[in-house]
Amino acid sequence: MKTFDIFSDFQKKTTLLEASAGTGKTYTITSLFLMLVLKENLGVDQILVVTFTEAAASELKGRIFDRLRDVLKGYEKKEHGNENEIEDFFVKKIVNDFPRGKEKIINAIRAFDLAPVFTIHGFCYRVLIENAFETRNFFDSEIITDEELLIGQSADDFYRKYMKTASSEEAEIIHSMNLYPEYICDLCRNYLKYENITIEADIFDIDISLCLKEFFYAQEKLSALWFEERDNIKNLFFNNESLNKNKYKYSYIESRSQSLDYLFSADRNPPYLFIKEKLNNRNNPFLYFRSSRIKQGTKKNMEPPLHIFFDEGEKFYNLAFETDQNISKFVSQFKKKAIIETGKELGFAKSQFRLLGFNDFITKVKDGLKKEKGMILADILRKRYRAALIDEFQDTDSTQYDIFQKIFAGKVPLFLIGDPKQAIYRFRGADLFAYLKAKKNADFVYTLDKNYRSSPGSVYGVNHIFSFSENPFIYENVAFKKILPAKDESCCVIENNEKTSSVNIVFLKGREAKKYSNAHKFLIEYIKSEISMILKNGSLGLYKLGDKNAAPEDIAVLVRSNKQGREIKKTLEDNNIPCVLASEESVFDSEEAFFLLEFLDCVYNCYNEKKIRWVLTGELFLYQTSFINELIENDNKWSEIVFKFRRFNLDWSEKGIMEMLNNFYYEENILEKQLKLNSGERKVTNLIHLSEILHEEETRAGRSKDSLLKWFADNVYNKNLSSKEYELRLESDRNKVKILTVHKSKGLEFPIVFCGFIQREPMIYNSGASEILYHRKPDYELVLDLKSVKDEKTLDLMKEELLSEDLRLFYVAVTRAKYKTWFFMNESKSGSNYRSPDYILKSSSGDDMGKILDELEKSSGGNIRVEKYDTCENLNSCDFLYKENKHELKVCEFTGEIKNKFKISSFSSLVSSGWIDEKFDSDKKRILQNSVREDSNFGIHGFPKGAFAGIFFHSIFEQLDFQAGDIEIEDIVRLNLESFNYHEKWLKPVSEMVKNVLNKDLLNGFKLCDIENKRKLPEMEFYYPLGEKEISNFLFNLSNSQLNPFFKKMVKKISPGDAAGFMKGFIDLVFEHDGKFYIIDWKSNHLGYSYSDYNPERLESEIAETLYFLQYYIYSCALDKYLGSRLGNNYSYEEKFGGVYYLFIRGISENHDTNGIYYDLPVKFW
Repeated sequence: MKTFDIFSDFQKKTTLLEASAGTGKTYTITSLFLMLVLKENLGVDQILVVTFTEAAASELKGRIFDRLRDVLKGYEKKEHGNENEIEDFFVKKIVNDFPRGKEKIINAIRAFDLAPVFTIHGFCYRVLIENAFETRNFFDSEIITDEELLIGQSADDFYRKYMKTASSEEAEIIHSMNLYPEYICDLCRNYLKYENITIEADIFDIDISLCLKEFFYAQEKLSALWFEERDNIKNLFFNNESLNKNKYKYSYIESRSQSLDYLFSADRNPPYLFIKEKLNNRNNPFLYFRSSRIKQGTKKNMEPPLHIFFDEGEKFYNLAFETDQNISKFVSQFKKKAIIETGKELGFAKSQFRLLGFNDFITKVKDGLKKEKGMILADILRKRYRAALIDEFQDTDSTQYDIFQKIFAGKVPLFLIGDPKQAIYRFRGADLFAYLKAKKNADFVYTLDKNYRSSPGSVYGVNHIFSFSENPFIYENVAFKKILPAKDESCCVIENNEKTSSVNIVFLKGREAKKYSNAHKFLIEYIKSEISMILKNGSLGLYKLGDKNAAPEDIAVLVRSNKQGREIKKTLEDNNIPCVLASEESVFDSEEAFFLLEFLDCVYNCYNEKKIRWVLTGELFLYQTSFINELIENDNKWSEIVFKFRRFNLDWSEKGIMEMLNNFYYEENILEKQLKLNSGERKVTNLIHLSEILHEEETRAGRSKDSLLKWFADNVYNKNLSSKEYELRLESDRNKVKILTVHKSKGLEFPIVFCGFIQREPMIYNSGASEILYHRKPDYELVLDLKSVKDEKTLDLMKEELLSEDLRLFYVAVTRAKYKTWFFMNESKSGSNYRSPDYILKSSSGDDMGKILDELEKSSGGNIRVEKYDTCENLNSCDFLYKENKHELKVCEFTGEIKNKFKISSFSSLVSSGWIDEKFDSDKKRILQNSVREDSNFGIHGFPKGAFAGIFFHSIFEQLDFQAGDIEIEDIVRLNLESFNYHEKWLKPVSEMVKNVLNKDLLNGFKLCDIENKRKLPEMEFYYPLGEKEISNFLFNLSNSQLNPFFKKMVKKISPGDAAGFMKGFIDLVFEHDGKFYIIDWKSNHLGYSYSDYNPERLESEIAETLYFLQYYIYSCALDKYLGSRLGNNYSYEEKFGGVYYLFIRGISENHDTNGIYYDLPVKFW
């Protein structure tokens, strides 16, 4: 494979670049971006860059921008005659090869915000939004970040429908095999993520109910025969001289007879387990009492004892095997049906509610490219993106590859950059074979051959290990090519003033080493001991990384699972070694989640003093038992505690969960107490994270206390959320050893790396394995094999894929270090080659791993060192306790100025932000408000006033079908009265008010009862950008428009300042009638006790004093912008906008007057 030269090998076709670990993949991508700008004259918005994660996209975008600035500086240095100061060879050559490129670089920097650097999901989402018609995507689809709940509901739906028609026998099998919705949900979660998958199950067309009935009929028949002939059969054995007495001992006959007694008298439910017990019982009596077995136990030249039970037992034994096989085939078919039908249910639910999961973005774009307008869509995208750079291409799948292939291949420059040796995300759906297919189809394939990350010793050591095998990654087209180090020999570890090896292999040998528990214990002890030694010598200046003393932050420990990481973390912390675990586990799994749930449950049930006593003894308060007893015995102190919990309850109700928890943490010094404990920083991080999650859920979903508590409990106990936002946050990693999984370490580098638990036995798959996912040769078709019996060829392919992934994991692990790597091996029980790195090393010569490692060390040129141990007792002990250098902290005084112009504004925030120079409350208004009495004798005018009442009325009109009859109206009013805890005496006044509002002529020849549900939109949210002077200009234009003189007077009293950002709000109701769009705002303001108090003059005064006219001008502007964007050329304000209604609902009567109705048609000036 040829090494890539960006100047001579830059092609306009499809180019695949294989970038081994540390070979400057990101640098190459940024260089390609520069070449596309300078050589191909492309704008930054025409170069598509796609990578794997949001974090990687953000980092890559930053790196590209930095390279653009570096090149610009290069041009400036050349202009000033300082070309020799340009250190980067690429930049120097670019500056010379493209002398007129400076202007292009300046333009690229100016327009860089437009650069499309996305994840694959981000790219596909953009395609769907911008090409909705071509992809047949809904404009208003809702994105769901976690499909777990939806998959669970779909699995429930399938299960419920299936069980409705299932026979009792089928239901018994499903129950006995635990094929419940939870299991179906797991199946679908694991396999529905694969777009192109073939599901194979047993062919089964037998009625399983008849099959089981036949079996149990035979069992009952044989059971009756046994209990009738039992003694005769036993005597036949005891008195027969022809039987081999070693095989048919008296004790054997008795024990087997008792087993038959049990089996024939046992409950046959559930049937599957019952049959399995008959077949798989170690002392299966049917093996003993059937004719073929008795014949085997008969002496030579003698006749076996005869009895009808022996012949019937033979038939029953065979029938049991046949029934067992049929049940297994039935289960196989059920699983396939469950996956397919649940997938359909899931798709239907998404379509019905217009939901899109992240993977739906990809499948919808792929489908859009396949349909009749697929060529049009591809052409649109090619015109927009004139080149594409796909990073981390080894983590793609066949669907993603098909998208890039159809859009870009052969038409524009397409660069696919990745490394098949680092394809380790199979569990996320990544497909190595999609990469290999792309490699085969690429016009050009190159490699990068210099390692810029690691020391020469590390590079040569890794080269030497992987060169021990002809195909170290099993597949021939995933080849290992030796690479060269870019760093010089000064990049190395110096221990006791001597250069040391860069790769250490620690080998635990001997009989004890073959036990996993012994190897596990040894590995943890070794890591602890070696890290202690490194830190001790580093603190004395005897362990250097280049010219720097080794410290905790230089060390990383890589593991396979978070469980292993926790074990190592505990061992290191017990030895005072500072460390941090970077975990993908959910914060709901933490102890702090459980303790916080206990506390919140106690706050919710604040009158339950037993719960209060319990939570005070817990891990949050950390009170001593003696102190709690003292509290309980002192009535005054105990009353204070109880009162405090009731106050927390009130705070939660009135101020929300976040403010309540902040008060709790502050008053009880919770965070300070937790910080003093072991892993205190981790505990505090979890508590703060959980508080934010609860606040977000309370705000997002509008959850009440009981609803939020239930949601929290569900997630703590059921673990049914897997969103990224619920992953454990990393506490501070300053001056700490980092512990993380190999998967999480990919793309990172560390000075020193310990690879723990790298060598393991792969999962054992036998012919009875439940599910097997593999790629079938020769086309590498993805297959899910659910058949009850797997053939050996399938199992071999599965083992091959598992081993290959293990080998790639090993490669990723041993290429993370800059200076030095340790990895561990132990002798295998079986001597199997199906382990990494055994496969690589044993494929060279022989099976004696000790001798192989000796040969490896001897031929490595000093780059590899092998350490051999028999037990943990041989380890060098180190009692060194690391002490962190603590610096005195100082509080700096802030003397700068924070400009707070950019913000999100709303009508409410404008009115409450101090912009109003005077108060507008009139004496009349104050007198009316002070005289309000809550009395149903006053009808709707006596209804309680205030914000809560306003929310109540809004709720009714939001839920109401305007064409509803009297009964439906009263039902909705009654429901809301109950929800808002209002007395039922208000049912009639409120219902009458609603009817009055619906049946009132609205001045334009129609009533609200004329409006169909589909022609109205309640609570319409808007959000539009504001320039720095936009509000000032808006008010200026408003004051100079055809505005009511009274309103103009009010506008002049507003001082807006220079706020910028966004304007947001909610319009109570938007509706369409006769081709025009109208706004309604429901007003429950109390202006008096008669309808005449809501006359037009009084309403105009109220509109002015409360600045409602400003509110409806903002609303009109927002709706105008929205309609213009959605209706395009078919919209004009003058023709389509009908006006604004402010309906003061307490003032609208059934009479033919205009009381309570304020209408205006704002003149457009914006």
